[in-house]
Amino acid sequence: MSTDLFRNRYRVESHRLRGWNYANTRYYFITIAMAFREYIFGHVENDKMILNEIGEIVQNEFIKSFAIRSELSLGKFVLMPNHLHAIVGLENPHPCRDARPCVSTATTSTRPIIPHRQPKSISSFVAGFKSATIQKINDWIDSMDSVKTHGIV
Repeated sequence: MSTDLFRNRYRVESHRLRGWNYANTRYYFITIAMAFREYIFGHVENDKMILNEIGEIVQNEFIKSFAIRSELSLGKFVLMPNHLHAIVGLENPHPCRDARPCVSTATTSTRPIIPHRQPKSISSFVAGFKSATIQKINDWIDSMDSVKTHGIV
């Protein structure tokens, strides 16, 4: 673990395996955490997770991801007040063998290497899930604001 500070906070080095192609067929243990570890999905009561509206959206979108992406299978998952743990199976018989790096922006010439996400990879799944979930949460917030504005609540 690194003890370097970034913006006055400690950072943890990436747990990703250097050089590994995350589009390879495997089971992956993933954790998706809420920014600043805020308790936004609900709370634990009597050892049971009680989801709030946002937690319900997150859970529904996560389950829906496996219905719309045939290369994925869901092992087990648990949604906690500020994060999600899951075992995700990825079956990708022809993973992308693209030489471009997935996240690096380092250059070896005068032209920068453009980072990208490999299609049908764990990173593309997580990015798509986060995007869809944020959109649904924003829509829900907008609907709550509309209800309040029109005096229905």
